[in-house]
Order: sequence, then structure tokens, then C-alpha cells
Amino acid sequence: MVNSAPSPRETKFDPFQVFEVTHRPCHVAKVKVLNGEKITKGWGDYLDTPDPYVTLEIVGEAHTKHETQVINNDPNPAWNEEFLLYYDQNKPAVLRIQLMDSNYSVDEHIGTLEMNVQKYALYKTVTERLQFKNGSAIYVEITIEIDDHPELRFSLSLCGQEKEFVEKRKQRVFTKLQEWLGTEDGPKSSCDVPVISVMGSGGGFRAMAAMSGVMKALEETGLIDCVTYTAALSGSSWCIASIYSHPEWPNKPMAEVQKEIRENISWNPLRLLNPQSVSRYVSNMLQKRRNGQPVSFVDFFGHMIGETLLKTRLDSKLTDQRAKLVDERIPMPLYTCCHVKKDVAARVFSEWMEFTPFEIGLPKYGTFMQSEHFGSKFFMGQLVKEYREPPLHYLLGVWGSAFSILFKRLRKNPNQDPVQMVRDEIKEEQRCEQEHDDIREELEKEMIELDSEESDEEDSGTDGDSTSEDEKLEKHAKKARKQTLKEKETKKSYFTFNFWNSIIDNVLSSAPLSRSYRAGIVHNFMRGLELSRAYPFSPFAPATETSAFTYKDDSKIADHDGDFQGSFEALPTGAKKIIVVDAGLTFNSPYPLVLRPQRAIDIILSFDFSARPHDSSRPFKELLLAERWARVNRVPFPKIDPAVFDREGMKEAYVFTDPDPRCPIVVHFVLVNIEFRKHLSPGVPRTTAEDLKFADFDIFDDPTAPYSTFNFQYDNFHFDRLAKLAEFNTLLNIDLIKEVIIKKITHIKKNPHVAPIQLADVERLHLSNSLKAEQLKEYLAEINRSRVQEQEQEQELEFG
Repeated sequence: MVNSAPSPRETKFDPFQVFEVTHRPCHVAKVKVLNGEKITKGWGDYLDTPDPYVTLEIVGEAHTKHETQVINNDPNPAWNEEFLLYYDQNKPAVLRIQLMDSNYSVDEHIGTLEMNVQKYALYKTVTERLQFKNGSAIYVEITIEIDDHPELRFSLSLCGQEKEFVEKRKQRVFTKLQEWLGTEDGPKSSCDVPVISVMGSGGGFRAMAAMSGVMKALEETGLIDCVTYTAALSGSSWCIASIYSHPEWPNKPMAEVQKEIRENISWNPLRLLNPQSVSRYVSNMLQKRRNGQPVSFVDFFGHMIGETLLKTRLDSKLTDQRAKLVDERIPMPLYTCCHVKKDVAARVFSEWMEFTPFEIGLPKYGTFMQSEHFGSKFFMGQLVKEYREPPLHYLLGVWGSAFSILFKRLRKNPNQDPVQMVRDEIKEEQRCEQEHDDIREELEKEMIELDSEESDEEDSGTDGDSTSEDEKLEKHAKKARKQTLKEKETKKSYFTFNFWNSIIDNVLSSAPLSRSYRAGIVHNFMRGLELSRAYPFSPFAPATETSAFTYKDDSKIADHDGDFQGSFEALPTGAKKIIVVDAGLTFNSPYPLVLRPQRAIDIILSFDFSARPHDSSRPFKELLLAERWARVNRVPFPKIDPAVFDREGMKEAYVFTDPDPRCPIVVHFVLVNIEFRKHLSPGVPRTTAEDLKFADFDIFDDPTAPYSTFNFQYDNFHFDRLAKLAEFNTLLNIDLIKEVIIKKITHIKKNPHVAPIQLADVERLHLSNSLKAEQLKEYLAEINRSRVQEQEQEQELEFG
């Protein structure tokens, strides 16, 4: 008998590493300001001895403004300070040096010199004496270097930490599946282990409460130990982040963690709109703005949602969750939001951004940063200004920013479909951007221009002065405080509708009504990069007619009704900032996280908590959008046939499969109350009137709308109903999940050698690195040899 060769699941070769994501390296001017000589202000020296300092910048380049310390009362100062000025060698690089005199009021300009740094040889230090027109002089040392070690990671492959986690997690899953399924149906080795992801949709606190019930069921049945990833969007991300940031989980049972979530959302976040909280939020926003980072309503909303959900864990950060993954005991969490354009609907153009405890980035460009650097300034891949890692509560605001976008409507229209409401709002903005009510027009006259029009365009190289913006924000903060004092004097409750309006309208709603203010705004980490070549989301997908994939001519495969037609447009890398929003504005389940081919996920347990017009409405709206997105991006996805609803009726879970071995099995869980009305637990009927009454409720048809996406307060009774329903529906389908897992394991055993591409098609990839192309060919050839060996073994067994 011929020994079988290692399957692709055993090899350490990563086929995605053959796609090179390269960018032009950044040049760095190291400028050391040594000392000054005979610095003079002319006749002004008789009144005051100079207090000199020096400013430096590369004209037209971002993040290059620096200045030395002020040396008081010294015409011959010694600075000895070194600065790094980053620039693009393909553009003119003029170093502007200004000699200044510090004063109590307005600093005095002594002189300016400009010099072309491109004239200097690489890696050679040159000392220059720079003399200004009035005779003042300074000495500087200049060294030009190429920094080809970027802080960003350019690759289509998963990061090393995630690969290591998945490999080790697979061993744990292997042991659990053998225990769970038995030796006959379970995997024979770790190579047979399917990659399973649990996925939660958006839906506000409804999604959060329901997702907590799902997690409880997964833990109690042991299924959580068979899962490699937990992916979440919007409301579900609030649940997953609350669980993963809990200092005692997973040692503390999920039932106990759920009780804390239950207690946290029993209080309305609007209670936090008191003078003390608002003052603290605005103060933190002001400090962040002074530090050089953009702020928006999402910062305010993040504070509110953080104090509601995290309580004493407001200092929690995403990177803290790395410690949870050290022993591979729990699945790896995946979070998301979308980068969008200011005046384009998210369904037309959006780029899905991944958040993991290890890194954050845009898979579309194969560009990632360490998670702690989200919000910091980058230029051509270099970290040019590092800020503190944003707190988790800010990310909660970003991931669920749909609620900040429509916070005013949240208070007025709690019964509408929120996802569609947001989409309609954006369409309305495009069609009639200037039509606002008289009050809003009045407030716009004194709005806070935190994000100017040019801030999203190709910039002039300066980051601007935020002083006037801070003053305006402080002005509105003071106005809000005065209003709250007035409310107090008239003995009105701090929680009245009038108080709520005074806070929001005076402090926040007077800001620009554009999406850029109501969404999250962060520094563009891809600033200065060159996007001359890119790869499709699924890079091994059938090649296009062009010699290399570009974003210019592939929009023709987008859906005919306009959905996702901007998928192949490139990010403007000259923009100073990018706008990030709740990914539910595109579609309400985080499929792009789990469909990324690098993760090779075999089974998706998708829990959809999206709003529907009625409890009886077809539950496939968001799933069909995900399918459409997958088709546009050429990602394997099972065909979603809505007619299954007509054949099988409404039920708690549907299974969608496809014969393509690369295609995941999707188990689509629906938020619906059917069997739960009649059963305490699967197979155990309800018998008492009290139990039957507890379970007899509608989710979307209830006229009181207790489960509206915009309901931000759940009393214990309604939380328990929803959480127990989601838990029951999960438990009800545990056998179905087992069947799906067994089916996939059987398939893997029979077909362990699934190639990402045929050997004959390698040339059509037009790989620039010949060595990597040969490695890929050898990898594919090994798969082919393995298939031949398997066939020979089968023939030997068949014929004895």
C-alpha cells in the first residue's frame, strides 16, 4: 500500500503568501538642530533678549511639523534635538526651517529658509550652517535614509498570532469533537477538524440579549469548545465584547456573566445625561481633540454605551483580550465596522474593516496595523505619531454607530425597521442634503466644524489648528451646562424629554449634520500608500480578462441594482481621515469576516437578530444581501433559495449547502418564537399557566415594541424572555448542528486535498515573485500527487 502524502490541512505552507502586497518605501530626513549663533531680533534685542526656537517641516507632507524647545534669554542657544521627517521621494521634498522668538503674546518670526532635501546622498550625515537674512545662524545635521521596515503589515495572509492560535485551537477542538461525537463520527486526526464560526448580527440591545442566550447555550452544551471564531456586528459585538472583557470569564459561567449583562441593560443609558456625565464626556472629547485626534458624536455615544455595558471596566482595551486567547481555551473574537465615503450610500461603497485582539485592518488591501495603533497617525506605512490605544467603549461606539447616526429618530420612531431607517436616511441625505428644519438651520450657523470639507480630501500637508474648534465645542458645553442648571432651578427632572433635548441639541446636535460627524472619524492609516495593484477579496477566484486585478474595470460584476457597485473602487490614500460606521449599514451580519478565504471556515452558525416587519415575515433579507456581496466578490457561498420558506414554513433554523468543497455550510438561525411557546426545554412541554403565559409573546408584532432595535432599556422580564428564547432555539437545534458537523467531517475525510486553484491556472495569477510562484506550483503538485495516491489506495482496497 502506498503511504498517503500530507494533506493541505497538514502542511505549513500558506498559499496566500504568494500574493505580494508591496508599497513604495518611505524616505526619512533625520534633522538634528544643534545650536544657534548670534541670534538677533535687531533693535528688539534692546528690549528683550531672544528666546529662540526652531520649527521644521517638509512642505506639503503630512505629519512633519516639529519644533525645538524654547531657550530663554540666549542668543547662542544649544538645542541638540533630533527630528524625523517622513516624505515621499517621488514628490518634491522641501525642508522649511523657521527661526522664531517666543513671547508671552504672539511669537515673533525671525527668519525662514527652505532647502531641497533630495539633493543629499543617502546615509551620509551633512552638517550645515544656515544663515538667515538678519545675520542669525543655526547649525543642523541632516541624514537621509530609506525606512523599508513599515509598522503596517502588508500581506493577504493572516497574521502570525492568528495562525498560531488557530493551529493550537484545532487540537482542543479535535479532543472536544471526539468526546462530543464519538470516535466513529468524530475526526480521526486534527486534519479532519472543521473550522466552525459562530456569528451574531446587529440589532441593538435585542441582539445583545439574544446573543447572551446563544452563548449560554453553546457553553452549557460544550459546543463553544468546538468553535474557532466568534464573529459579531453592532449589537452582537456589544455582547461579545462585554463577555470577552469580563475579567472572570471563562472561569465564571456564562450564566453568571449573563446576569450582569441583564442588570446592566435594565438601566436606560439616558440616565447618564446628567451634568456630571456630560461634562466628563465633553472634557474627554476636548482632550482627545487637543491631542490631535478627530472626535465626533461616536465618542460621546461610546462613553454612554461603555458606562452602560462595561461599568467599572471603562479602561478595558481590545488588546486586553489577547490574554484570553493565550491557552486557546475560547474562540477568537472578530469584530467589524465599515469604511465609507461621506456622500455615498454604504450599500454602494463600503470596505469591511476587521478588528481582532491582534490587529486591525482592511483585508481588501492586505493592510493591517497592531490593534493598539488604531487611531494613530501613519504615513507610507510608518507610524509617525502614536496615540494611546482607544478604550474599548470607543470601539463599541464605532461598531454600533448606526444608533448615533439616528439618535434623534431613536427618540421619535422606535417602531420602525432601524436598518432600513438608516439606509433611507442616507439616501435622503444624498437627495436633499440642504433641507433641514428651521431650528437645525439656526444651529448650523454656529456648528462645530470638527471635520472640515477638505479633511476628507487630498490635503495640503498641514493638519490644521484645532484651537478655534475646541473653543466652539467648549462654548456649546457651557451652553449645555447653563441649560441643565436652569432645569435644576425650575425643579425639572434631569431625565425629562426637555433635558435630554437640551443636552443633545446644545452640545451635539449643533454639530454638522453630515455623516462624517455622526460616524466615527479616525486618522487614515493608509495615508500616502500606493495602490497601483490590488487583489480581489478571494485572490484565487477565477482570473479576470485583464492581466492583473484592478479596481478600475471590475465594477461590471456588481449587482444590477447598484448594490456593492463601488466594491472595486480604491481608498483615496491622500485623505487625512477616514469615516467608519456600523457595518449593518451594508448588511446586518458580519459574513465578510468569516468568508475571508484565508480563514477557510467550513461551518457558519449564523444567528440573525435583524428586525423584520412581522414575526411571520421571511427571515432571509440580510442573508440574501450577504449572498449578493459574496457573488460580487467571487467568494464561495451557498445558494439561498427563499422558496424554502414556502416549502418548509417558518422555523428556528435553516441549512444551506453547496457542492463546492470550498463553500461553507451556513446554518441560519432565525429569531422566532414557535416551539418555545410550548416547551420549557427541548422535549419538555410547558404545563403551568404561568409558564405558558411567560412564553406567549411576539417579537416584532408586539404593539408596545419592547424588542425594538432602538429600545435601550430592557427590564428583567423582557430580557429573560428574549435571552431564554434564543437559548432554547439554539438547544433545539443542537442535533441539527451535530449532523452538519458530522457531514463536514465526513466530507473532509473523503476529500482532504482541496486546492485553492488548479495547477494549470497559476500562470493566470501573474505572480511577480517567481520563487513564490514555484512554491505554489509545488504545493499544488503535491495535492495532485496525494489525490493519485488516494485513488491507488482505494483501488487496492476494492480489488484486494
